[in-house]
Amino acid sequence: MTRILLHAGPCPLGAARLQAALRCGVPRGLHWASATGRPAGVRLFMASLDPGHVDPLRAARGLAPEDRQAALAARLREELAAEFAGAETVLVSCDLAGRHLVHPSELARLHGFLAPLGEVELLLQHPEPAAGLAAHWSAQILWGRVTTPAADLATRPANWAAARSKGRPARPELDEFPELERPPHWLDRHAFRFFWGTGFAQVTELPGPDALLRHLGLEDPGPAPAAVSARTLSRALKVNPLIRQALAKGLVLPRRLRARAMGTLLEDGPPLDADRLKDWLAGGVAPSNLLPEELDFDPSGVMAGLLPRMLAAAQAADPGRAARPDDTGEGGASLPAEIRPVHSRLVRSRYAPHDRIAPAVPPEAPFRLSPPRPACAERVIVACAKDEGPYLLEWLAFHRAAGFDRFLVYTNDCSDGTDRMLDLVARHGWLTRIGNDGWRGKSPQQAALNHAVTTDLVRQAHWVLHIDTDEFVNIRTGDGTLDALFAAAPEATHWALTWRLFGSGSAAIGGRPVIATCNRCAPAFCPKPHTAWGIKTLSQQIGVYGKLSCHRPTKPDEARLHEAHWVNGSGQPMGAEISRRGWRSSIATVGYDLVQLNHYPLRSLDGFLVKRQRGRALHVDREIGRNYWIRMDWQDREDRSILRHLPRTEAGIAALTADPEIAAAQEAALAWHRQRASELRADPANAALIAEISGLRLTQSERAAWAMVLDHET
Repeated sequence: MTRILLHAGPCPLGAARLQAALRCGVPRGLHWASATGRPAGVRLFMASLDPGHVDPLRAARGLAPEDRQAALAARLREELAAEFAGAETVLVSCDLAGRHLVHPSELARLHGFLAPLGEVELLLQHPEPAAGLAAHWSAQILWGRVTTPAADLATRPANWAAARSKGRPARPELDEFPELERPPHWLDRHAFRFFWGTGFAQVTELPGPDALLRHLGLEDPGPAPAAVSARTLSRALKVNPLIRQALAKGLVLPRRLRARAMGTLLEDGPPLDADRLKDWLAGGVAPSNLLPEELDFDPSGVMAGLLPRMLAAAQAADPGRAARPDDTGEGGASLPAEIRPVHSRLVRSRYAPHDRIAPAVPPEAPFRLSPPRPACAERVIVACAKDEGPYLLEWLAFHRAAGFDRFLVYTNDCSDGTDRMLDLVARHGWLTRIGNDGWRGKSPQQAALNHAVTTDLVRQAHWVLHIDTDEFVNIRTGDGTLDALFAAAPEATHWALTWRLFGSGSAAIGGRPVIATCNRCAPAFCPKPHTAWGIKTLSQQIGVYGKLSCHRPTKPDEARLHEAHWVNGSGQPMGAEISRRGWRSSIATVGYDLVQLNHYPLRSLDGFLVKRQRGRALHVDREIGRNYWIRMDWQDREDRSILRHLPRTEAGIAALTADPEIAAAQEAALAWHRQRASELRADPANAALIAEISGLRLTQSERAAWAMVLDHET
């Protein structure tokens, strides 16, 4: 009868040493099985998993579907029977089984492949615990682990063994597997021996890799390759969450592409220090700072190179994806001749707009009414307003409910009563209006911001945000408040809130909130035109920057710049470059999962006409006309996530208009805008403009291409 020696690890260090020795030469009379999937027995391991147990290797090899795994198992039985026939002693090296088979049914499946072919002797080679733990973490991190190794030290190896088959269900599309996050259950030697003893009667335990080699009659293969450095692991832990975020948006990361990405992170240096774990394994205190912080490493640089390849992999996995009209907007024939070549290049490039990175649709249940915050000025919004009367109360009520304490609003040359309305609201004590009619410089907006930083209100605030009155901070996490946002990334000092552009919601200026009527928008992935992904910055006042500009704080103190921790709307680090410059998100840095800045530059067709006549606050030399409409009237997608804020916004409006003077000012402003729009519609030039823009029917890629040309002309 054939003698079958099954080496089931579990330590990767001993397995690597065994396989190195086997590659140097196999002793006479010993056959190293190949049908099992040399060197590590991957085919036997994948076939032994329960049908519903999809691990990283099975997912990477395309064997997640149960019918494919069953087909592998059937082929493997035939190949093993043919290979083992007539052999005296067969060695099966399958250390993956020791690490990742966690159910008794899986041991039975493994036994069922081998027992009919001979007498099975199970070889278990236990590692030195500290070295085994360090090797386990290193392998996990390079495969995609996102939690720090220190998280495992909250419990002991005995607890790890008890939880061997527990954990969140696998999500292969995100590279999210229990095997990548849980501690090594096999480190509890006695529990591991007992578990495997339930499936195999003949078990030989060996104290280390050298004993295993002697048992098999193998020569010493020489020194083992150097372990991956702790610096490399630290960098990988910064990249892995960003990769998982990209996977959540529908991108794809083949295993070879991940390996190449990890290869770019390689740094010289000592490996994770296993000696620091020995005291803890003996019952001592858990060590801190197991990995270096790598403060100078910018993971967004790695992602900038990786994301286009992930997108290409997604398109290769689904060839029809790049050609679907709802993704790239096939067509372009109706575009002006000078736009068509740009459109043709865009739809075939990595910049083609799509919605595959859009956050998951949130629950429809509205957020609860927020209790009033204590009277303070910790969180301040700075804004400029000119003829914004119909929209002000909604904007103020929305942001009050989200957790902002004070508003500093500059007005200039108002005709619709905006300044009087703000003065009435100011009597409530949480708004300050400053007249800016005599502004000097390049724009009224920058003149206002230059003054704002000199005020006690801004200087003493903890958080400051400059936005316009057509921008709404749409917090999508927790209860939709700043408290929930800050809790999601407590280390952040600067939140880059990326625009999501919303098109016109109606023809006339209505009385309903803008957030209720404008829900059609640009796709989430819209890197072109460059104006689509502008940011506004929610900044913690930590003294790093000396100036407040339209999109962000500027004039940094280089000596203190390391104190600024910028994150995107998903709470992910954006890298060092954004701390110095930049006013927009990029493919590598965009994120909408926790918060986005809903931007409503049009609101309605009539509102657009009034805005066109009024002019701009920042780019005062640029006309608002057809080109502006093309850039801003995105209608391709729907995003209703902000409607969760609507009930408490309406409650805030009702509280304000309970003051009869504020209510009257609101009605007067609305009447003024409607009358002004009626007058503007009667102008022949405006009538021609309305006819032209009303006839535009652009797909998202056509609009993006046209806007790219317009931006170049500007």
